[in-house]
Amino acid sequence: MVKKILCIDADMAAVQKCVNGLRKLEPEILTDFCESLDEGQEFFKENYYGLIIIDLSILNKDILEFIEEIRRGNFYGDIIFTGNYKDPSTLKKMEVLKEIEVLLKPFDIEWFVSRIDKYFRENISIGNRIDSIGPCFFMRLLNLGSCTITCKISKDDKTGMIFFENGQIVNAKSWKNSGELALVDLLDLADARIDIIGDKKSISRKINMDFNSLISVVSSQSSKGCIDRVASEGSDNSGFIEFIIDEMKNTGKVDGEMIVNNAIQAMGLNTLSFPSDSEIDLIEHVSGGIKDKSKLLKFKKNMMSYLKDREIGKIRKGG
Repeated sequence: MVKKILCIDADMAAVQKCVNGLRKLEPEILTDFCESLDEGQEFFKENYYGLIIIDLSILNKDILEFIEEIRRGNFYGDIIFTGNYKDPSTLKKMEVLKEIEVLLKPFDIEWFVSRIDKYFRENISIGNRIDSIGPCFFMRLLNLGSCTITCKISKDDKTGMIFFENGQIVNAKSWKNSGELALVDLLDLADARIDIIGDKKSISRKINMDFNSLISVVSSQSSKGCIDRVASEGSDNSGFIEFIIDEMKNTGKVDGEMIVNNAIQAMGLNTLSFPSDSEIDLIEHVSGGIKDKSKLLKFKKNMMSYLKDREIGKIRKGG
């Protein structure tokens, strides 16, 4: 891993504290500091980095191109998003950009420097892996910015458009559908390329749901479709995955589909080829989404009971 950090933050008081702390890691770990996105883009064009730190105050539609450059470039590390807890916009952005972890400022510099040192020495994640930042992050950021814009999503021979007006998705077109179904198609594309192709309005409005409801429904359908495909393939694991999702939902306000799919992807697998010997690993990955210890213990107990009952024939495999 390249032992170099890029920090983009206009809060000079906070940056100076980072400077003083991170300088202690030199010359083994070097850091470039800048106050604007334009400066950050120039640094990225000229250098390779193993860690990028971006303050939430920088996040607007202009950063989409930069993050896409990072995703398509030779960057395989973490992005740390920071935000001042006293700034009302920090909470708003955290609420909207649900997929990302945010490090609240002011934080203890000694602790921060120690975590970064471990990140580079032991590859212990400290923020958001770049491959976890996908289309939904971009969609939410465009909504947050009340953008009127056209977003192009493509991978291999599959291409589509998502049309925004004042931050609301009003239409979408994929290689086989339009409207909500097209949005499902596009958000299902893993590692897709995302481009902003201009401030354009859609020709016709086919989507009338508000943004948050739409993303919630589409994400659910996307995950449900993935599980349905497992069942249609006759997989032994389809019932198990559905059982996990039901249990996750029973723990409270938890998006079971999202956690299961994220866990499977983190294991480098997909639901169509999910091997039986990875079931315990999946339970452990998914358990990370349960913060309440009593609910976590109940979840694991129910998982073990399910597997045991299935093994002795009380539960039919795949159902």
